[in-house]
Amino acid sequence: MAIMKAMVTVGQSLGLTILVEAVETEQQAKLIRDLGCDFAQGFLCAKPMPAKAAEAFMKQLASSSS
Repeated sequence: MAIMKAMVTVGQSLGLTILVEAVETEQQAKLIRDLGCDFAQGFLCAKPMPAKAAEAFMKQLASSSS
């Protein structure tokens, strides 16, 4: 945990966008939100899928957030 906090802090101090990979549980998602990370990706968000399915998935997300 200490290493993760340090990495996020360094990235933020450099003005970087913070993306956390391999987020698989709600507990992990809460942790990275609490740390102030900008983005997450992993099985919690979506399982791997073919390009056409990913395109449709992204379009659906974009239309539901409008």
